[in-house]
This record gives sequence, structure tokens and C-alpha cells, in this order.
Amino acid sequence: MTTATMATPAKAKNENVSLRTFLEKNGIGGRLGNGLVMDPTHLNIIPGFNTRTAGLGEAYWELPEVKDHLARLAQQYADSPLEMAPMVVQVRDGQVVIRQGHCRHRAIPLANKIRAERGEGPVDKIRVDEFRGSDSKAELFNLKGNDQLPVSIVAQAESMYRMHNSAEEPMSIEELAADRKVSVTHVRKLLKVHTAPEALKGLIVKGVVAYYAALDVMEKYPDNCVAIIQEAFDKFGKATDKTIGQVLLAKRTGENDTNGESDGNVTTITTTDAGNGSNSASDAAAGVIESSAGNDAGVAGGGSEEGEGGEKSEPKRTPAAKREPKQNIKSQPSVFDVLPKKISKEIVDNSLDVINRIVTEAKEIPFMEDGAEVLAKAQYQLTLTYEEFLQLTAAKDSYDKHLEKIQKKTQSNNI
Repeated sequence: MTTATMATPAKAKNENVSLRTFLEKNGIGGRLGNGLVMDPTHLNIIPGFNTRTAGLGEAYWELPEVKDHLARLAQQYADSPLEMAPMVVQVRDGQVVIRQGHCRHRAIPLANKIRAERGEGPVDKIRVDEFRGSDSKAELFNLKGNDQLPVSIVAQAESMYRMHNSAEEPMSIEELAADRKVSVTHVRKLLKVHTAPEALKGLIVKGVVAYYAALDVMEKYPDNCVAIIQEAFDKFGKATDKTIGQVLLAKRTGENDTNGESDGNVTTITTTDAGNGSNSASDAAAGVIESSAGNDAGVAGGGSEEGEGGEKSEPKRTPAAKREPKQNIKSQPSVFDVLPKKISKEIVDNSLDVINRIVTEAKEIPFMEDGAEVLAKAQYQLTLTYEEFLQLTAAKDSYDKHLEKIQKKTQSNNI
């Protein structure tokens, strides 16, 4: 079976003629029972309409989970083509185009190979349903209906962008959020995903990195975000906030200039007293990364606090801070050790998404001390959406109700 494609004109003409009339008039299908059937060789694809391939192009169809999905569809078509769910099509510019069912369409040639091996003829009739509406409405319909094989975040982002910028019926961010039942913040993030480099989109589709982590790296390091994420994946087998942070930390401490100059990727954080030959324990504990070049200059260069030629004095040592006595961990069980599994699961389910966003999106407010940025004293700020606030409230309510139940039980036992 050959796959037909068609050019996308500036403004496509969606025919007023019904699908049934078009099929019967052209002898390529018609009514069967309560529905319509047609010859699949007359189906056409609008190039680029199927957003599933966004970020990978034709390589999308080679992903293992996609190939498995197509194989299952092919077997079903080979066995009983008329029992398959109808493809949704539209008469457009004198042709029948697919609005939903691109995976099923690609599975039909595979089904024909199976049937040929069994000595059977190719699939010559499939069920179809008619779609009527604008390209923007078709985009939304296609996005909503793709639930058998999950649509990637990149594909969703592409569809959101098209609907938001449609020349016919543009949808506002608020309308998109309401229609998709997601937050406005989520829609804004998807629109940012659309602006990502194709290579970064590919990493997201392949599952190398989560989209929110990818966006964070892209925002901070737009020129080499792909390289940073790929390095984290190559070194640790996964690119998460933690492994990406380890890659960036390695760049700060080992791969940059020892003078604290920027290498174009990450700037080394240094202190201003480069002539001081000794690092204080308190500075190290505060997370300040000293310049090794400055240390060498203070010691090897013969410098001292009294200047050249002065008496050498023993360096003053900062007394070690007194250690706090270690807490007995066993006497302080975790909250989850005493909570029922059901309550623990409810708390985690309601709060984990918010916690993930706090970790990945909280904006750093640098703390400056004597001109140096002290990492350990930095603060982070995040604005919660109303939906996220409700999630956290629900988690706390579950915990409070459980405590109240325990208190009542304890009181009744004491009576």
C-alpha cells in the first residue's frame, strides 16, 4: 500500500460535501451497517499534521515502544480489519485526509505483509468516521484522542503552539489550560518546550531528560544545554536534576579557569581575598569555592600580612567549631514509619509534583558577601499556583485527620 501525502496550502478548503457522498461518488467506499468504510489506499496525510513525530521526525517510528504498538495494531488489522476502531478523516481539497489514526494507518502495510504470508489479500476496507471543522479544531481533536500510545510532551507542545497561534481560531493560554484541564503554568511551559532546539526536543522524546529539567538547563545555559544534558546521561545513565547538577559542579570546580573567569558555560565562584594563603574552615563550610591561583600567590610568592620583609608569623588557626551531639535517630522515627500506607501514599501523591517543581524551578536569590557569592546562604523563591496550593492542603489535611483520629483513640483509652 502506498502512502499518499498532500501539500499544505496557505488556506485549505474543507469541503461542504459529506464524507459518505464523497466516498460513494468516487467509488472508494460508502455505508456499511451503521457506519462508513473506505479503501485505505485512498487515505492522505497532511505533512507535519501528526505532532507525534515532533523532535525526532521519522526516527520516532523506530522507538521500541512505538514499534511494539504498531506491531500490535498490524496483527489486529490482519486478523479482523473491520473490528478496528474507525480512523477519523475529513474531506479536504478534494481528498480524504487523516485527522486521527496515523499509527493505524502505518500499521496497515505491516498487516498486509502478515496477510500475504497467510495467502490472504491486502486490507481493502477499513472503518472511518467523519470530522468536520477547522484545522485548529482538528489539532485539538487529534491531541485529545491520542490515548492508546501516550503523546510526548514535545508533541503536546507543538499542538499547543499551533492552537495558540492559529490564524483561524487562536486559543488563549487560559482557554488551552481549561480545555486540557491543566494549569496555566503548565501551558506556558509547553509553549517554552516548542522553542527548544530540535536536538533537545529529541532528548525529551527519547526519555533522556524530563521536560522541566531540560527547560531549566535551557534557560540557564541556552548555548550548550544539549551538551550538558547529554554529558549527564553519558556519565550517570540518566539526566536528572541531581546528575545535571553534578556535571555543572564538576565544571565549576575542575574544568574552569582557576582565576574565576567564565569559560562560556559556567562561572567559577571565588572569594576576593586571593592573597590569603590559608583557607578558613568556616569559609569552606559556607560553600565558598576558593581560587587555587590566589592561594599559590599568597604562599609561593612570599607574601604575608605585614608585607614584604616583615617578620614571618605563624598563621592563626581558626578553632574548630564544637560539634553538636548526634541525635538518636532510632528514638525519632520518620513520620512515614508511623503513618498507614494509605495515608503516606495520599500525601506523596498530592505533594510530589509540587516538590519536584520547587526543586527544579525555584528561583535562586544569590547571597553576596564581600563581593563573593556564598552558595550555602542563597535563598530560593517559588510562586505556587492555586492548584498546587490545593494539592499541598490536601496532603496536610490527610495528615491532620490521621493525627486527630489517633488523639481521640488515645483519649478514649485513658478514660
